Amino acid sequence: MNRSRRYRLAVFGGFFVFAGILVGIGALLGASLRSPEELAALAEPPPPTPVFAEAERRSLVASAVLRATAAEVEPEGLDFPLGGGSVVTSIASQPGTVIGLGELLVTIEGRPRIALEGEFPFYRSLAPGDRGPDVAQLEANLVSLGFLDEADDLFDRATQRGLHSLYRSTGFEPPGEKWWRATADENELVVFDELPLELGDLNFDVGDDLADIPSPHLLISPRELVLVADVDDPLVIAALKPGVRLSARDEVRGRDLEVRVVEVSPVTDGTRVVFAFVGDTPDANFERSLRIDVPVADTGKPVTAVPVTALFTGPDGSAYVVTPDGDVQVRVGLVVDGWAEVEPVAGRLEPGDRVMVSEDNAR
Repeated sequence: MNRSRRYRLAVFGGFFVFAGILVGIGALLGASLRSPEELAALAEPPPPTPVFAEAERRSLVASAVLRATAAEVEPEGLDFPLGGGSVVTSIASQPGTVIGLGELLVTIEGRPRIALEGEFPFYRSLAPGDRGPDVAQLEANLVSLGFLDEADDLFDRATQRGLHSLYRSTGFEPPGEKWWRATADENELVVFDELPLELGDLNFDVGDDLADIPSPHLLISPRELVLVADVDDPLVIAALKPGVRLSARDEVRGRDLEVRVVEVSPVTDGTRVVFAFVGDTPDANFERSLRIDVPVADTGKPVTAVPVTALFTGPDGSAYVVTPDGDVQVRVGLVVDGWAEVEPVAGRLEPGDRVMVSEDNAR
């Protein structure tokens, strides 16, 4: 290659290198010449993609949590009237048996002690012509046993016939022997608040003199393990009526026990609620507390529900959800555990429809 040709190639190569340098400088200068607005727009993340969830058909239950502590309830006691003798001659009802209305309990010096139900002990012996609440109480028992057709407060011949039938059912004759001479001995009729009940224990034996036996003569029920909780929330108190059954969670052993409300009573700092165990009962030395979930509100049946993050609030305070087909105004009901009961006010919304969720639900 001659000298002139090499010279031309060098010139062209230098030109291309110079042009590349100019292009690079132009690119750098172009970037530095962008406006602040353009640079801010380039720095922003891309717009978020909407996230959707499905409306569901479900039941909602709002619960309050109680901690209930185990406690032992002392059984109630009862003493036999000691008039007309005090030496025990036989025992008909043993501990653990169920005492029913009109049943024979024991005999004292050969005479029966019969179980009746009422609000107060008999305070006098009754004879034909007597009137009063004690007569009415006796006759109510005779009616319950089928020995009298109708109760009033007059001890008459119908009362005598019913009383005679009561005694004969226990194997004895009433005072007066014949039915038309029958009278009621206050010492032979033992009154319990409620029957039937389980007899807990007897503190005497045949041959003992009840005058020498410390009170009480018998225990109406065995010692009982219960749960006790003090409550101050009016909604919870309103939900805990006697007879209501709930589940108590033993979180230590990981098991559920059924309990029943047996007593609701006011105390200094609120309301004390006592729960009795239904079925399985913990050991007698049980000392832990249990968790009880108390339903305070529920939908009653399955309803349309959406996540609470799917609820938006409009300028007028109304609530709505956003669906792929547009906004649907809703009425909001019970809200529980991140779900809200909704009813469409304007538009259509059914279980399975997609609704947009957001962390900032306000417009």
